[in-house]
Amino acid sequence: MIELLVALALFGVVGTATLRALDRQARFHSGILAILESRSQHAAAHEAVAVELRGASSSSADIAALSDSSIVFRLPVGTGVACGIAPTTIDLAPDSIASGQSLARFRTTPQPGDTAWLFDEGSKDVSSDDTWVGVPVTLATRTTGSCPTSPLLDPVRDAGFPAWRLSYGGVVPATIVAGAPVRLTRMARFALYRGGTGEHWLGFTEWQPVTRTWITIQPVSGPYLPYNAASPPASGIALQARDSSGTPLPFVATPAPAAIALATRTLTTRVVRMDGLARGRHADSLHSLIFARNSR
Repeated sequence: MIELLVALALFGVVGTATLRALDRQARFHSGILAILESRSQHAAAHEAVAVELRGASSSSADIAALSDSSIVFRLPVGTGVACGIAPTTIDLAPDSIASGQSLARFRTTPQPGDTAWLFDEGSKDVSSDDTWVGVPVTLATRTTGSCPTSPLLDPVRDAGFPAWRLSYGGVVPATIVAGAPVRLTRMARFALYRGGTGEHWLGFTEWQPVTRTWITIQPVSGPYLPYNAASPPASGIALQARDSSGTPLPFVATPAPAAIALATRTLTTRVVRMDGLARGRHADSLHSLIFARNSR
């Protein structure tokens, strides 16, 4: 009987130690998985914001508004080549032609209220007078048979390929001619916002020029640390305008910043319980200094 009791006691000690080891191992794997999932999503979202902001130009008003937790900027909609320019319309070459070349590409359908930017080489054969001229798009329609005499197109093989015709307001300088590159932009916004569950998210929205309202903001990733009014740089999303030397600038749109400091701080979606870490939702952060085009 005594030997049996001793054996049961030993089994109990060994079983308890084994269960504790298994529990620690399970908590470790669960915690690591939560952290890796958060970091993967965080890195992808941080890079997505950085990529969009790198396309902004410091020589124009591509950054429309900047605060410590949000930014309004010109989002590239697409690019094309003007094959015909009239006083009120711009005909773009077809998206693709019979030879297999791609002459236009759009991430979303052009719409009224977008801005069409046409490259103006100026009247001199020097880069100093080159510039982009922006005109508001009033109507965007699909058409075929545009620019039949354009050297960009074969009048027979490319006749049935669809293309965009952009009606615009304003005046296009006479120095902008067929063959000029065209890019379309639309106002968009990244911001830290509080969702219905109380969590804070990195959100994205686009401006609807027809209704003059923002589309309902949609989450990109999260959750993030909440906005910190006492110390905005410690918020889940922290933005800061910088000049070409890296010196902080006031939150103004003019002059356009040469660079933007971006800091993002996320939380895991669940509590992490790992030996060596305080129990709770694990925080992670990323920092980037993003230089705009034409900033140096």
